[in-house]
Amino acid sequence: MVTESHGENLSSNDGPRAQKKGYEITIGSSELQITAVYKDSNSNATKAYLEQENGTVIATADFVGNTATFSSAQTMEASTVYRIECDDDGSSYTGRNDGGGTSFPIAGSLLSFTNGSFSSVDNTSIYDSTGIEVNIAPSPDPGHIEVGTGGVGTKILDREWPFESGLTAGTTKQEGRDPDLKESNTKSTVLEEEFKGLT
Repeated sequence: MVTESHGENLSSNDGPRAQKKGYEITIGSSELQITAVYKDSNSNATKAYLEQENGTVIATADFVGNTATFSSAQTMEASTVYRIECDDDGSSYTGRNDGGGTSFPIAGSLLSFTNGSFSSVDNTSIYDSTGIEVNIAPSPDPGHIEVGTGGVGTKILDREWPFESGLTAGTTKQEGRDPDLKESNTKSTVLEEEFKGLT
């Protein structure tokens, strides 16, 4: 896990008012997963939001102390803009900000803080949240194989390497299968048994 923090001092009271507030982030070259949002201890916000750039809410989490942990890790695509905002679940509350005039972007190790955010609109101030917890999204399972284009003839395998096909090079499925091939100890799940039109 990596904690990405903007490093700004949220020293000024903000409010009371009910709007969601926070900051905008731009993901770097790797797909990330966000697991938690952290807030300033003097902010009375009770809920954190992960949003698309246009303000559409992707996920929410309630603060317990100064940490809001999502029920499951939320994927953030590479080179994509998101917003982290906080509020008191729609009620008026007193938050914190950095007083404005922040110089953006603020570079992190896996993402950049590219704007403040007030009601899902870019702003010169950062509000409430001090940072987020992320990790690099895991790579796809190398044992997942797709053969074909998704239509007739597609065969999807989900196997642990190594696995044996039971075919002899240069033969069709029917001609080349070894009738004495024994079941391998590796997992082999075939989601579509028939390889239509390709034999």
